Amino acid sequence: LMAAVALVDHSIEAILEPDSGRIDVRDTLTLPEGVDQIELNLNRDFKPRVVGGLARIKRVGRSGHLASWRLSLEAPGPVTLAYGGVIQLGMERIDEGMGRGREVTAGIIGPDGVFLDSSSGWFPRAPDTLQRFRLRVRDPEGWHAVSQGEGPGRDGDWITWSEDKPQDDIYLIAAPFELYRRDIGDIEDLELAVPGSG
Repeated sequence: LMAAVALVDHSIEAILEPDSGRIDVRDTLTLPEGVDQIELNLNRDFKPRVVGGLARIKRVGRSGHLASWRLSLEAPGPVTLAYGGVIQLGMERIDEGMGRGREVTAGIIGPDGVFLDSSSGWFPRAPDTLQRFRLRVRDPEGWHAVSQGEGPGRDGDWITWSEDKPQDDIYLIAAPFELYRRDIGDIEDLELAVPGSG
């Protein structure tokens, strides 16, 4: 029998500033039952602080563009971390043989678009855990943020997504997409396209 993988709940508010490459985040984490200490990876340029709940956070290591932090609860319950900074990890070419290749990034926030996943360190991820989340994103007017799960929804200036099923990762993708919806029977089909992409 395989041991159950620990599940971390996130309630994330993220403000994107693509022109400056910046993101500001508040993440309320609920750790698995009985866990009072956990190691988290975040982008090394972020300096998380505890702004809700009773806990301490301390930097314990670094590997490449990620830093490791130990979060220690002083009382049971959710903990809210606040942090922010620039993510500009650039593009790297991957050769696929026969003169073909593609460019990939571990994370980028820029005026042309945003691509973030756990490898960019945009949210505090504990190794060997699964994630469940509620995500609220504020981005520039005319932009749309995309993630997994149910969405996009609207809450004032915020775009919302939520995923109750355990996930390996939390993606945050944003650009000046055009949003198209159409109903196909009982299913709503959602399509995003970058204007001018045809």
